[in-house]
Amino acid sequence: MDQYTDNTGLVNELKTCKKYILHDLKKRDWLTKYVKEQVDPVNSDFKKKEYSYFNDNIFDNNVFIDYILLDEDYTVLAIIEYKKYSINENEGRTQAKTYIESIEEQLNYKIPIFLTNGRIWSLIDEDKVERKVSGPFSQDDLRRRKELHKKKRNPKEVKINSLIVDRARRR
Repeated sequence: MDQYTDNTGLVNELKTCKKYILHDLKKRDWLTKYVKEQVDPVNSDFKKKEYSYFNDNIFDNNVFIDYILLDEDYTVLAIIEYKKYSINENEGRTQAKTYIESIEEQLNYKIPIFLTNGRIWSLIDEDKVERKVSGPFSQDDLRRRKELHKKKRNPKEVKINSLIVDRARRR
């Protein structure tokens, strides 16, 4: 057994992180300064962009967000919750939803969640719609999604211009 395997010989979370997840982030041009690792969701102030990190010496709060993906102004664009390679990526669903509640409460906007085990990636989007994806989205894509979600309107509330809709056909 080495630092990358657990007592069963299977790939552990550390190797999953180093070999697969960081590789996928680099592949999508994520710069290290916009990826925060092991962020404490309880003691971080997401509105002020002040992030507190997991500390082995503090035992009253041993929860942390695996990765936060940030925009260029350091606002939160998405989170990644990963599990070791040998288990289902959905095992982190409950944890991730708890973290998102803390963040969204402070920021007043919806955050997508990526769940992964290094092989399979799932996205829970801003509207809580879930689907498989090929990996984390780029910073530009997440920024665009955030802006589109802010501008999203209910079609039932869109006013219809009767001058356009009811005009006679031209021949």
